[in-house]
Amino acid sequence: MEKEILFHNNNKVFTNIDLLNSLRSIKADECDILYIHTSLNFGAPNTNIKKNELLQCIVDTILELKVATIIFPTYTFSFCNGEDFDINSSKTSMGLLNDYVRKMPNSIRSVDPLMSNVLLGEHTEFVKNIGKNSIGLNSTFDLLHKTKLKVKFLFFGP
Repeated sequence: MEKEILFHNNNKVFTNIDLLNSLRSIKADECDILYIHTSLNFGAPNTNIKKNELLQCIVDTILELKVATIIFPTYTFSFCNGEDFDINSSKTSMGLLNDYVRKMPNSIRSVDPLMSNVLLGEHTEFVKNIGKNSIGLNSTFDLLHKTKLKVKFLFFGP
């Protein structure tokens, strides 16, 4: 992996290598499923690369962990807001990185007009054919709670 500056903060730089090392130091790679809540407030983004390149670099770095399944929340709260929900086009209110992953061709999004999730990886059963309750029986969270696989939740950013 080639070193790329992601953010600047107080005359310091934060690179993809720093990110990878930080994630490994907290053992984010020691699981089967990594559920990531994000807030990209690490400083000013590197203005020498385009926004989508920055987001792809972050995704590539997370994928470098070699975790079988990565899940991001892509909540829209469409149902509560009286809005139609479209699995392909309803933008998430959970941030740029989550919405970027939602649009990736190899991602799979759950059909949930309140609290959808998007998945990259092997264990697609956590977003496919889920129940009708966002946090109840057969929801993504219920399935994660009941699985024998090792699941970790990561709050990525402040």
